[in-house]
Amino acid sequence: MMSHEIKKTGSSVGRISHITVNDRFMKWRRNLTVEEVCTIGGYKEGHFMVFVNGVAISSENYNTYKVPKKAIIKIMYLVHGG
Repeated sequence: MMSHEIKKTGSSVGRISHITVNDRFMKWRRNLTVEEVCTIGGYKEGHFMVFVNGVAISSENYNTYKVPKKAIIKIMYLVHGG
């Protein structure tokens, strides 16, 4: 398994620091950005919103916003239609 690969919630993560991304565990490391989390999670294209601990993060800040240890992240695609 790659060092940042996402694991299903409920997996044993031991003492490794982690974050939760859409109900799945991901290894956390210092200076991990929202942009990196999105890339690792496969969110590269399309329009989506990212919430870190319930706070919406502006897309302009994805590459600079540092994800805190044990953060709960929700990534949601925006759906357009009429």
